Order: sequence, then structure tokens, then C-alpha cells
Amino acid sequence: MVVGVDPTVELHISIIIFVGVGAFAALIAFGFHMVRKYVYHDADNLDTTFDAGGKVSIGLTATTIVSQWTWSTTLLQSSTVASKYGISGPYWYAAGATIQVILFAILSIQLKTRAPGAKTFLQVIKARYGKKTHITYCVFAGFTNIVVTASLMLAGCAVLHSLVEGLSVELAVLMLTAVIGGYTLIGGLGATFYVSYFNTTIIFIILIMLVVEIYYNPLEHEENLFGSSDNMYQYLVCSVGPEGNEGRSYLTFLSSGGLFFGIINIVGNFGTVFCDQSYWQSSVAAKPLQGVWGFILGGLTWFAIPFSLATTMGLAYLALSTAQGQAILTPLDIDRGLVVPAVAQRVLGITGEYALIFLIMMAVMSTGSAEVIAVASEEHNRQRVYYLWKSLQNIR
Repeated sequence: MVVGVDPTVELHISIIIFVGVGAFAALIAFGFHMVRKYVYHDADNLDTTFDAGGKVSIGLTATTIVSQWTWSTTLLQSSTVASKYGISGPYWYAAGATIQVILFAILSIQLKTRAPGAKTFLQVIKARYGKKTHITYCVFAGFTNIVVTASLMLAGCAVLHSLVEGLSVELAVLMLTAVIGGYTLIGGLGATFYVSYFNTTIIFIILIMLVVEIYYNPLEHEENLFGSSDNMYQYLVCSVGPEGNEGRSYLTFLSSGGLFFGIINIVGNFGTVFCDQSYWQSSVAAKPLQGVWGFILGGLTWFAIPFSLATTMGLAYLALSTAQGQAILTPLDIDRGLVVPAVAQRVLGITGEYALIFLIMMAVMSTGSAEVIAVASEEHNRQRVYYLWKSLQNIR
């Protein structure tokens, strides 16, 4: 009998959490707007909204990249592949999505040095290759933003719906949209950088809490079967992995399924990063040197999130299933990304459920706001193409 995930968080408590986090983010955005306006005397126009003044530091750039690339699917899908392929899944997920961000550092410095007046990569496309190519890439960029936003919402709402009692998918979408739109419309791109600091901090705190609970805590209650890496290892040794794994073990990197997933992950994520204006936006907001180091450090830092979370929660799911002698989730629930909430609910109880709600909110907020800014910036900056064309003459 498959157990699944039981929604036990009360609806009114989840609404309070959403309102509190949304109000806090809006307060940061409003404070940022006031400081830039009255202390630094920035021009109150859309250019400032979309490039945050163009002088963002290395730390802010790296933090924003980590936050933007930490989708809700990053937290969930990485654990899903861990539950399917073992330890090879988290590695291929994290490594396969870090390459693109680090390589983007090269494009970042080229954009700032060759086209310093550009606000979007689509401006560069139109100035260099003409209208037809520009329209083609506009379609690619638009679909990229739609796919990313839909992925965020679907994964986030699936988790919230599985944990919160009485929360419909429609209400979850409205709540997430309100939180994302509130502070983004107030503070623009600059506010998203500072809110990203808060989001990334919360993500790492919760991640450390989960790792400690699974691998380093003494056994405090009967639901926590682990508490040390030795206990985890004993359960995984007894688990039977897929046929493509060496010796059908989950504790091997020699996995054909994991390798195929890694190849698909690497190829697919090049389009997700290079055609997503939100990453170009982060490059525009920083100086050339700060942008390059920001992307490199951001990519390396981001690697720790899916790799650590998946090797913790994904492997814990396999160990729990082995201990109970049956699968906790159906294959459909696993594909929906419910591995993490299932483990959090059983190991940490109500604390794990609240932690996961915050984790999903932090992931959706930063990436969602980046997508909003990315779509809005292209429409505003269309008329600047002529001026950009002059600065691109040295490319020809």
C-alpha cells in the first residue's frame, strides 16, 4: 500500500506565511527604491528599473544567479532523479546545469564590452542580424520565459497542494503570483537583487537543516531512521537499483540511466540559460569584471544546492522505502516532485512541512520576478536599437 503525502498544514497558516513573506519583500523593494531615489539620486525612469544602475557588485550578481537558477523544479527534480538512479542522478543534475551558467560569463563580458548600451540580448540580435532573425529569437525567448514560469508554478503548486489542507491549485497560483508581482513592480530589477540575498540565505539555512537531520543527528524519534551516514549506507546497500546501474546498486556512478539524463540535462539547459533574458539582465546590471566573476561564483555556489539536497532527500526516500518494505509514492507522484515533501513530512514532521513551504516560496519568488523583468525589459527597449547599432560596428 502506497502511503503518499498527507496535507496537514492548515490553510490560514499558509496564507499568513505568504502575506508575511510578501510584505517583507515589498518592504525591501520600497526601501531600495527610496534609497536609490533620495540618496543616490538615480533617475526615476524605466532604464534604471531594468539595469539597476549598471553597477551591481560581484556578490549581488552571484547571489542573484544562484537564486534565479534555483527553480522549484531544481529542488524537486534533482531529488526525483536521485530516487530513480541513486547518487549518479544528483551529480548529473547539478553538473549538467552548472556548465551553462559558468560559460555564460564569457557572453557576459562580450555583451558589456561590445555593446555597452544594450539592455537585452534581443537588441543585439536585431542590430547585428536584422529584423527576421530578431523575430525568430523573440519567439524563442518568449517560449523560454513561458516554459520557465510554467515549470515554477506547476512544481510549486504541486508541493503546496500536497502539504496544505484545503489549498486548491488555483489559489496556490494566485498566492504565488501576488508575492512575485508585489515587490517586482515596486522595486524593479534592483529590488530583486537584494531580495535574492534573503531568498538564498533561507534556502541554504533550510538545506543545512535537512542535511544535518538526515546525516548527523542522533536518532531522536522512531520516524527518523537515519541520523548518520552509516545508517543511510546500511539501508541503501539493501536497496535494489535499476538494471542500468552497475550491480543494480544505488551507490554507483556507473548508471546508464543517469548518464542519459545528464546528456539531456546539459543540452537542454543551454537553451534555458542562453535564451532567457533574465541572465542577460544580470549581466547588463553589472560591470564587465563583476559580471564575469559573478556568473562563475554563482554557478559554482549553485552546484551545492541540488547536489546536497538530492543526495540527502532523494537517497533518504530510497532508504525509507527499503525500511518500510514498500514504495512511499507512486511513480506518478515521484514524477510530480513529491519525493522531497514525503521525506520532510516523515523525518521532520510539521517542522519539515513548514520548512519546505518556505523553501518553495524562496525558489519561486526570485526566478519568477526575474522572468517578469525579462519580458518587460524587451518591450521597453525596442526603440533603442538604432543607438545600439552604432556601438556594434566593430563586430562587423
